[in-house]
Amino acid sequence: VKAQHGTTTHIPHPHATTTPSDTLTLEYRRPLPARLASPPFVTALRDGTLAVPQDGRIALVHPESGAILRNLTVLPPAPPFSGPPGPAPRFGRVDEHIYVGEQGHSCVRTIRVSDGMQIASAPREGEPPAPDDKRIKSPLGVAVGAGRVFVGDVMGYCVHILRRSSLETLHVITKSDLPSETRSFNPHDVAVYGKRLYVADADESSVWVFTLKGQFVKRIGSYG
Repeated sequence: VKAQHGTTTHIPHPHATTTPSDTLTLEYRRPLPARLASPPFVTALRDGTLAVPQDGRIALVHPESGAILRNLTVLPPAPPFSGPPGPAPRFGRVDEHIYVGEQGHSCVRTIRVSDGMQIASAPREGEPPAPDDKRIKSPLGVAVGAGRVFVGDVMGYCVHILRRSSLETLHVITKSDLPSETRSFNPHDVAVYGKRLYVADADESSVWVFTLKGQFVKRIGSYG
């Protein structure tokens, strides 16, 4: 007998005539909680599923029951997700794909959620290295919007704007795009809302605001 979520199931005692006193009552309240190993952060995907990076995989967790719906891994020959002892991957989700920024591999990848197939990567496998000022070094924040993938590169001191379909570089936001008095630019995370890109800069104690094409709009916050 399989108990259903939120229901009570009565099972007759197997060695006696069925009476109320011979009935075992099982109440199934919820699935067992997910077993997670030191999750460094969590992201809520568009459908509400929680995406939690683990060693070599991304656990997709039901937000209400806490059950692991499935473990997302990458199909070979693409390399597996990076994990401990290296930094965990960061990601954003749109529809059937998840966009993963990995400090451990210094790359951004498009992974199909249904089967773990790698659809695109930046840099592309076998591609000559990009110039130093355009190379993806340490992608710490990833956001998706308006047909683009935005990547905060904490060690590259820039934000990469990539075409969502192919992950080719459309533009790279650097310190030169900011007001001349700006002392540094060290993007730690990125977010997209409406027609604006927001970049959190821990070194400058600020949030920078840009258009989705990378043009500077304004600065929010400052030291003090």
